[in-house]
Amino acid sequence: MPPVARPNRLLYVLAGVLLSASGILGAEVYQTNLRVTQAPTRYWDANLITSTHESIHWVNSQLRNRYGRPCFYLGSGKFVCLKNEPRTTLATVARQVEFRGGVYDLYLVRQQTPMAAGMGDWNQQPSYLMDEWSAYLGASRVALRQDPSCWSEILYALELAYYSHLIPESREVWEHLAIETLAVADQANREKRCYSVRQENWREWLRRELNGTPHPRAAPVYQQRIPHVSEVVPQFRVQGGST
Repeated sequence: MPPVARPNRLLYVLAGVLLSASGILGAEVYQTNLRVTQAPTRYWDANLITSTHESIHWVNSQLRNRYGRPCFYLGSGKFVCLKNEPRTTLATVARQVEFRGGVYDLYLVRQQTPMAAGMGDWNQQPSYLMDEWSAYLGASRVALRQDPSCWSEILYALELAYYSHLIPESREVWEHLAIETLAVADQANREKRCYSVRQENWREWLRRELNGTPHPRAAPVYQQRIPHVSEVVPQFRVQGGST
């Protein structure tokens, strides 16, 4: 893959791998094989955090196409899937929001407008919020390693956790994402990396919402052998040396 023509001339390494997935929660064990090629270069950016966010969107879309339902990458080679697209709209979810944060308008209002012809309609796919949440979650982990001043990824993951809890028929999957998000936010608070006081109200709300739910209940978690960018920071070369 040619280097990205951006500052520092970073060369990211993401190889296509053969995935083996199996459910580790629930009564059934799921087995599948899926060939995932490297994310198209249009998802890449000189900023590794941005590249992670966009690449997770691509991974989620590949999983959705493979399993025929909304799926979300959790990290550590795991992903979860909703049974179906929830029977509501983005506009309906937006009307239920009591507390509005920095990405409310971007993701819950502007995305209600149908996209270009043939590109779908996010208003009819409220799971879109969880897709964004998954992408911010993965990018948050990379931010913790790469840029301690980058607090926005964790803030927006927490904010999207709040909006997403209003989506019906999604609680079990929501809990998986929420537990991962709270762990990242707590780490940021402990280490004061990627931390902002603006995260606190969202973080404490999430902790209260999860109270009494120490472990996800019913949604199967699928395990796949994939060293994805959200968990294993890709090797990269910088002009004049290597890191």
